[in-house]
Amino acid sequence: MRTRTLGNGLRLQIVHVPGALRTGIALHYGVGFRSERPGQEGLAHLFEHLMFRGSASLPDGRFYDHIKRWGGAANGTTHQDYTDYYQVTPLVALEAALFAEADRMRSPRFTAAGLAEQIEGVGTEIDEALRGRPYGGFPWPLLPSVLFDGHADAHDGYGEPSRLAEVTLDRVEDFFDTHYTPGNAVLTVAGDVDADHVESLVERHFGDIPPRPVPTVPDNPAPRLAADRRLTTTRAGIPLTALAVGHPLPGPEQDLEGYLAHLVLGRITARHGARLGLHSPSASCGFFGGFDARTPDVLITAGLLAPGHEPDRVIDDLRALWRGMGDPDAVAGAVRHVVPLIVAEHHRKHADIGEHARALGRFALLFDDPGLLDRIPAALTALTPETVAATARRLATRPHAGLVVAPAVVTPRPRPEARPLPAPGPQLTPDLGPVRERVLPRGLHVVAAPDGRAPLAEARLRLPVGGYEPAAVSAWVRSATTRAPLAERLGGALTVTADAHWLDLSAYAPRHRAAGLLDLFATVLDTPAGPATAVTAPSPEHEMDTALRRHWLGAPGPGPFVPPLSAGVLTVVGADPRTVLDVAAVLDRADAVPAPRPGVARPGILALSRDGATRAHITVSVAEPEDGPSEAARFLAAAVVGGGPDARVPARAILGDYHARTGRDQVGDFARAYVRADCAPDQLAGALGDLAAERQRLHDEPLTAAEIDPIREYCAAQLLAAFDSPATFADLLSTLVSGGRDARWLQRLPGLLGKVPAEEVAEAARILYGSTESCIVVHGPAESVSVLSPAFEGAER
Repeated sequence: MRTRTLGNGLRLQIVHVPGALRTGIALHYGVGFRSERPGQEGLAHLFEHLMFRGSASLPDGRFYDHIKRWGGAANGTTHQDYTDYYQVTPLVALEAALFAEADRMRSPRFTAAGLAEQIEGVGTEIDEALRGRPYGGFPWPLLPSVLFDGHADAHDGYGEPSRLAEVTLDRVEDFFDTHYTPGNAVLTVAGDVDADHVESLVERHFGDIPPRPVPTVPDNPAPRLAADRRLTTTRAGIPLTALAVGHPLPGPEQDLEGYLAHLVLGRITARHGARLGLHSPSASCGFFGGFDARTPDVLITAGLLAPGHEPDRVIDDLRALWRGMGDPDAVAGAVRHVVPLIVAEHHRKHADIGEHARALGRFALLFDDPGLLDRIPAALTALTPETVAATARRLATRPHAGLVVAPAVVTPRPRPEARPLPAPGPQLTPDLGPVRERVLPRGLHVVAAPDGRAPLAEARLRLPVGGYEPAAVSAWVRSATTRAPLAERLGGALTVTADAHWLDLSAYAPRHRAAGLLDLFATVLDTPAGPATAVTAPSPEHEMDTALRRHWLGAPGPGPFVPPLSAGVLTVVGADPRTVLDVAAVLDRADAVPAPRPGVARPGILALSRDGATRAHITVSVAEPEDGPSEAARFLAAAVVGGGPDARVPARAILGDYHARTGRDQVGDFARAYVRADCAPDQLAGALGDLAAERQRLHDEPLTAAEIDPIREYCAAQLLAAFDSPATFADLLSTLVSGGRDARWLQRLPGLLGKVPAEEVAEAARILYGSTESCIVVHGPAESVSVLSPAFEGAER
């Protein structure tokens, strides 16, 4: 073998393997799980993935294409103390392979898109390794946390996907600069190659890579356990308890004989698995195989416990087994049997050209002794029973680190006597603080509320879509969304969305930049609409509500969408209300939108046939009268009929195997109460019949106090959810005020819910959900929507 160190510190090993038809190339970097500082858990593994995504000359993942065109193969792995990148190629592709490795050592290309892609891929890999397998995480990476104390040795080398999602390109670049320097790497080329030729190729492609400081290798002594340690955890879905027992190993570079004695003893121990009460027993050196890590490393004895065996009993039996092996005569036959097997496996594994190159590189990097690979067979053969017996005696008396993964068992708990339910505590009343409202001269309604929970201002601008085609609105939204980066300059974010009734601009930024948010809204509103195109896959609800708008308000007019500020609502939460009102004038601008034409809330049945639909959808809409029951009564009626627990309509829907719910909103100038349902296409007629029957039931069997009273508390409690955060508070205020309610209504409503008479709620239910003056919109496959329930015959189509 020829070795050489280049001027930049890269170590080169060239091994001539006569008759080899392909060449093994391995590049080992001295960076692994143990190189990760606190907060970097999993970064070494993530970086290995990134190294395949592109370099200056082979961008966009072309590394594999470059190698595969020659019939080569490439991969990489991350271990405790190293990361290796290896290829096996025909000799004709040797220079191509060296070029590719040099290009990513010199100038890897890291992009935000590539980083996001690999974070997702590594997250999936971690999930499969730890949760996708029955005994995932056993014994790696759980056992090191029991055996070791320091972060480098004990931490989880996979890392948490949620933490890896926080990795930035700057951190990636810093990791590369620190660890992927030529002086921290070993390049091995094995094959039927001319050493002079290989050396010239390596100098050509690697020699001009600038040197950088080489990270120091930490001196981690083997742990000295003063007492046994144990970690016990549970896992659902496994049939048997798993046990792993770890004992510190001597370093092979310091005590090769001692290391090999543990290796042989482990193989002998595994042969006694049944005696120990272990299924699938194993006893081996290292978490990822022998000679795979610097000191400290570990001998691991592991298996699944046979029924009736407890971890303590198995460990006691293991120690007894090793005590018995402490007699050289007792172990001599097993040593003579096992050693030749291990030697044969060693030779067989490393006869593979790729594995040979990888092993030589690993031994050079970890132990600074690539020749150790070839000395192992002779050292094994020279191992005496006395040495193995002495190792067994020591292990029988030394403390261990144990990992137990037991099936998660749900045991029935004894049923205590029932106790009386505690009386509910006082219901909290929302306090909006000094909310300020103002309608600006040109019609924009402004609501500002303080909120000190976060140093942010939450701003919402809600505008009716007016009499416009959905395609025109969608085109404007697409154009307005391009302004989102302007919010990032304020330190916040902006979203622009629209449904069949409303256009919503939602943004946030630091509180002291609240005025900037309103300037942002003004800028967005000035955005000219792009060309109108078809709305992309609108939801059935969107299509049904659009059809209803046309039926009640007339066909939309032509032309590009112009946001109608005069009919809008601006809500700001978290900034000083007086300041908001002062600066809101930036949005008080005239618009070119004509006043909405008066509509007629006509009854009827509208059938929307859609090819390829797999569900049928129903919306039954009623325009609420301006007089009649109070708002609190209407609010409760919607919840009792279909929006709360044990509500009437959802209960009927469950029996019919479909879904239904009620709601209230605004359609143009009309306050609307609606019922929505969806079902299988062949259930459409039945669902319509059920809804008609429920409509009639509101007259025949009016809502009762027994139905209404539990919903009062439920609704009051649900309202409090609006105050979970400034963002949810801003959302609800925007919805309420745009629906014609004043901001303080939210503060008054909980008290009103407890006082409104049940008779008034029942009357509201009859008016809102028992009216025959409804408009029914049906959406689904043509064959289902063409046949409507006779219960609705006579309605206008």
